[in-house]
Amino acid sequence: DCVLDNKEIREQKTIILASKFGPCKGAELLPGIVKKLPDWNFIVMGRGWGNFLKQEKLLNAPNFTYVQFNKKNRSKYFSKAKIFLSLSNLEGGPVPLIESMALGVIPISTSTGFAPEFIKDGTNGYLLPLKPDPDFVVSKIVSVDKLSESPEFSVAFLTWDRIARLTYNDLLSITN
Repeated sequence: DCVLDNKEIREQKTIILASKFGPCKGAELLPGIVKKLPDWNFIVMGRGWGNFLKQEKLLNAPNFTYVQFNKKNRSKYFSKAKIFLSLSNLEGGPVPLIESMALGVIPISTSTGFAPEFIKDGTNGYLLPLKPDPDFVVSKIVSVDKLSESPEFSVAFLTWDRIARLTYNDLLSITN
């Protein structure tokens, strides 16, 4: 149910982070990155970010927006953003990475969870080391136009219909 919102226009200098706030999300890197890219727009979508963003004075930054996560916002902001940024030190997924890539958003993510399975570093996005240097992250952000492959092709096979068929076929093979 994460779909391209055709009313939104992809903004060439817009970056989205989508996650619940937590100690493993690499949030400490965000203020420095936002400060280094004043002509880029940053959107954080998720729950629990309020206190951190207030403490870091990001809510007052002219290039920063904080929105709550919901299905409407997810489709709207993934349709608007050019880059999906994940700075996590530990990830089980992230599912928003796949959802954003399916909508053509370029991923820049730490090499956690299943990010290395879908991001071809330097081809359809960039993989970052854990706890990357903010200058290194910025260098990847400003070089996304050099990528040669669109991100949606890497996750196109991940549809609910296909997963249901695979699961159904797996169940049939177990019961037979």
